[in-house]
Amino acid sequence: MSKLSRILVSFLLFMGTLFPINQVRAEDRVTLPTPKEIAGFQLTETPGTWQLGAIPPNVDLNKPPVVFVQGRSRHAQDWWSKTEYHGINDMYEMAYNAGYRTVFVHLHDSAGKGTASPYDNGQLLAKSLKEISQHYGQKVNIVAHSKGGIDAQAALVHYNAYPYVGKIVTLGSPNYGSHLADMAYSWYASWLTKLVGEQDAGAYSLQTGEMEKFRKQTDHHPNVMKNDYYTTAGTSWGPSASALWLAGLTLSSYGENDGLVNISSTYLPYGTHLFTIPADHDSIRKGSVSFQLMEPVLRSAAPTKSPKMAFSQAMPKPTPSTQAADQSLAGGSLSANQPIEKSISIDAKEATVQIMTKSPDVKVTLQSPSGKVYDKSSSNYVLAKGDELFGDVTDQSFQLKGEETGNWKVRIQSPSKDAYFLVTSYKGSQDLSLDLPSPESTKESSLKLKMNQSENYDSGSMNVDVKVIDSEGKEVKQQLQEKGYQSRMKRDVRSSNEYTVPLPTDVKPGLYNITVQVTGKKKSGKSFERTLVKSVYIGK
Repeated sequence: MSKLSRILVSFLLFMGTLFPINQVRAEDRVTLPTPKEIAGFQLTETPGTWQLGAIPPNVDLNKPPVVFVQGRSRHAQDWWSKTEYHGINDMYEMAYNAGYRTVFVHLHDSAGKGTASPYDNGQLLAKSLKEISQHYGQKVNIVAHSKGGIDAQAALVHYNAYPYVGKIVTLGSPNYGSHLADMAYSWYASWLTKLVGEQDAGAYSLQTGEMEKFRKQTDHHPNVMKNDYYTTAGTSWGPSASALWLAGLTLSSYGENDGLVNISSTYLPYGTHLFTIPADHDSIRKGSVSFQLMEPVLRSAAPTKSPKMAFSQAMPKPTPSTQAADQSLAGGSLSANQPIEKSISIDAKEATVQIMTKSPDVKVTLQSPSGKVYDKSSSNYVLAKGDELFGDVTDQSFQLKGEETGNWKVRIQSPSKDAYFLVTSYKGSQDLSLDLPSPESTKESSLKLKMNQSENYDSGSMNVDVKVIDSEGKEVKQQLQEKGYQSRMKRDVRSSNEYTVPLPTDVKPGLYNITVQVTGKKKSGKSFERTLVKSVYIGK
């Protein structure tokens, strides 16, 4: 720090003693100074640049500077500008009032040309962290939201930025991926996500299979124990009937979540879990929601535990081994002015039917088995816009409670070329479950279908269809047919209510997105259908 800078800081400290920040009334508080670029850079969103927060009057030089890292498709100003659903983010303000020096970085996503992988963002962030640490002449701590936590870990572990950082706090980071990313790359959703340009390196990296690969490459790396990691999670889905709420409903088959990330995905085996609170994925990054809960950790950059203690206190990843089959999926392309009609089986007392399209002008109607028609004028109709992993889509949904069971019809008509993704979520339907292991190699593996109340189902009517997409987005159908692969379900001889379906593992190493469609009839004669989507990384 230069002599002039020291004099300035001393002056500010002196002024802080005359006018303590905690004695300033809210109505008297001046507008918080906007962060500025470091000397030599213009105020832009250029990837690789970073912005310094204003030095607070009560600055505490014993506290390390805090570097804030944004999530996927986000920007540095997200730490002080508007959130999606919860007004202004006061994180910068909270840190400023607590006497912290702050820095805000711009990663590749800031350019607005798609989102980057953890490795690309990590390499860029590593360079910035070195510059920031040298600027202050000390280590910094990191607060990262969502995928920013993964980007930051890539910087520390794989690009040797660990000497410049003490601790890292992750807010709702999908350390084991998001099942919504699996869904976005599935057979049925790919029509839409490709059309809206949402399939990029950042989204691809968040598939659970791809993150499983990242964990293998990261968790046992020599650099991983050179920093302290702190994780957090949320349990709210955001405002009722919002896109985040609908995403939370979709994710609920995998357990509690914040509307984008399941709690089970936020943990790290060597990290300390700070808190799980009733916040959604958008609000958990707000200062008034999280700052006081994590602030004690930020006061020092010194490690709080030895590597040996870290491993002994490791929190296991509580990923459910079995997924409840309580969704059915469909999707495809839409031609201009050519309506399509899809039949869906609803066998639960409560269900939600979601139809995502690119254009908001797509007309959607839902018809019950008795012929009752629901449209946008119906009281159970919900319109939502946008989604972090499905992009700028229009989400039209119908909330069905106590309605008829049986075969319903969804009619979709678009005035222009489009695509649709149809998700039917069933509440309280836990009779069927699917277990899909993640193969460690190219050895044989299988899907297990479990019928928890097998007496309710006609076992002779059960049918399973498996679709596999490779890392290039191509169906592996022809290759599997040449190798004689058949997705025929067989009853497990050891159990009367379990079936197995062989998975295609005799393929080249890589990430594969698997969609499993189960159809059949119940003993009552009513049809049912369920879909499981899972990405699996095959190979070392």
